[in-house]
Amino acid sequence: MNKFLLLFLLVGVGLASYWTGLKHRTAKRHQEISQVQPVDLRKPNPSQHQASENKTNLESNRETSPSTATGGEISPTETRKQSREDLLRKVGSSDPLEQMSAFVELCQDLDDEAISAMIEAYEKKDWKGIDAMLFLNYFTYAWAKHDPIAALEWSKTRDPFLEQDLVSEAMLSGWASVHPQAALTWARENENRRDKEQKRGNDLLIGVIKGMAETNLAGATELMKELNYGLYLDKAASTLVTAAWAKGEQTAIDWVEKFPEGKARNSAYEALGKRLIREDLNRAVEWVDSMDESKIKTKIARETAKAMVIRSPEKAADWVARMPLGEARSASMERVVSEWVEQDPVATAEWLNQFSSDQQIDGALAIFSHQIAKKDPQSALQWAQEIEDPKRKERATGYVKKYFLKKQKEKK
Repeated sequence: MNKFLLLFLLVGVGLASYWTGLKHRTAKRHQEISQVQPVDLRKPNPSQHQASENKTNLESNRETSPSTATGGEISPTETRKQSREDLLRKVGSSDPLEQMSAFVELCQDLDDEAISAMIEAYEKKDWKGIDAMLFLNYFTYAWAKHDPIAALEWSKTRDPFLEQDLVSEAMLSGWASVHPQAALTWARENENRRDKEQKRGNDLLIGVIKGMAETNLAGATELMKELNYGLYLDKAASTLVTAAWAKGEQTAIDWVEKFPEGKARNSAYEALGKRLIREDLNRAVEWVDSMDESKIKTKIARETAKAMVIRSPEKAADWVARMPLGEARSASMERVVSEWVEQDPVATAEWLNQFSSDQQIDGALAIFSHQIAKKDPQSALQWAQEIEDPKRKERATGYVKKYFLKKQKEKK
């Protein structure tokens, strides 16, 4: 019994030592990142920039990368060497869980040996789908911290339509988290060829924005405002809302409200709306109610109503009924009807009956008549005829009449 107790104590001491060392390395790396100098967001003047300067900046990252610096480091113990050898061996394992866990742990402290082993295992495994995406995202992020030049060169060998964009974004994110200015300089000078042809703006900035988000939210926000394509703006906004939300809900709200009118503001509002809906639906309702009538309010109100009606149709219906007349209310009402009619068409009909025709309910009536047309075309036709707008009424009744005539033929 004493032998087992002694063995348990030895194992406990070993785990405690490993955890203490891991926290020390993590704290040191965080301290290095927090001391990054402010980033110059200005676009470089091509006439004044020289290739040699860029080369010097890139090479300096390799020399000053935290994972290659040795000053003050304690030599690894024999136990740590053995552990590392075990991880390198597990990289080639046929067990996906064992292999992925080894990948993630090695990413915490990359060196040339680990990088070579991970590339070899990845190419030999020939991963597809989500497994490949997870590996590429974590690995290239960590590799760019260690040696962005080599990571960039390797990214050029990847499939340009399946992997290259993912690799570039993750790599730039990792690079920007420790050397934002160098990563930004590279991103500005190396526009994605496919992106440039489509004139959508430099999507490489998304990676830089991700890397800067936690340590320099203001700088990352200014970069986001340079983007002009909706998909890129939405991706950047999602990243920055997460960073702002980590500082508090009110901080995130204040962040979006500082945006000037335009596409970037719309993307920021949508990203925060999705976050509020997911985290605190009641708070999302309050936020929508505080907004002035606008297209972005309409969009967020519709998504809020959709989430609410799934949880409680009655609560969603009550909220929408109290909203002031306008596009946001009409769109929300349509969303409530489209979801609620599938659950309880009778309750939905009773709710719609409380509104007069002058309360902008044409859209909700059209959706309701469409949804019940297959099962009860006669009732659907009566609902469609209540629509005020002549064109919308014509479209709705025309749709319902197909099922009405079909039903009449079946009776004969």
